[in-house]
Amino acid sequence: MEEQEVDRLYALPLDQFTPARDALAARLKTAGDAAESARVKALRKPTAPAWAVNQLARRYPKQIEVLIAASDQLRRAQQELLQGASAGDLWEATLAEREAVGELMKAAEWLLKESGLGSGRGTLDRISDTLYAAAADTTGRTLLRRGLISQEMRRTGFGDLTAPASPSPRVKASSKPSRPAPKAKPSAGPTSKQVLESERASVRATREAERAEAEAERLEKAMRRADDEAVQVRKRADAAARTAADAKSEATAARREATGARREADRAEARLDKLRRSKG
Repeated sequence: MEEQEVDRLYALPLDQFTPARDALAARLKTAGDAAESARVKALRKPTAPAWAVNQLARRYPKQIEVLIAASDQLRRAQQELLQGASAGDLWEATLAEREAVGELMKAAEWLLKESGLGSGRGTLDRISDTLYAAAADTTGRTLLRRGLISQEMRRTGFGDLTAPASPSPRVKASSKPSRPAPKAKPSAGPTSKQVLESERASVRATREAERAEAEAERLEKAMRRADDEAVQVRKRADAAARTAADAKSEATAARREATGARREADRAEARLDKLRRSKG
């Protein structure tokens, strides 16, 4: 299968990906290439954030290279800091990476609105995370440069990214990083099989993260339910205490009334005895 065909699929509007992929798989199968047809059929439709990142890579390749260069600069600064260098370089590199992502995010928000896709905070955050993570990872930046990302990637910490490893990607001749970089031997870029394997690894990492998030959400809900139940128990206990206090007050008042009634009865009986004696 020509790699240009895969590139074309990921360049399409998001709602056209699946029918175009299925049509390509059908043509390959008709041509007698069942194995390649199966590989194409297995290509995952990009999520909306991944699709937006792919379009950014295709429309703004120079800005993508600026981001990758800034990411490399940040990793070097991190290593130098561990070796005792000043934190000033790390701060400058961090700001440069943030600025590169910020410029791309402006375009991403416009792309989403232009395509009629949602541009909520959650979607934008996933696009941002994917840009950071893909630029810092070998396989990620290969797919990023070609615009072949199907699942968003996530930053999980200091240099720890949810992306699989692969051979060093090819840097396009038309795009140059902002700082000189060591020359590397050019490669042919990933094949459709490599793209599929990378996608599968990315999907597995995403699913694991989703399961962890689901478990955290379940525990959070359980904690909220426990808090609500505790509040209800406290309310019932307070109500019972108030009821007991009211009952105690009523009992005290009743005892006082009974004591007064007994005294009045005693006085009435004494008056009656006195009256009887006077008549006798």
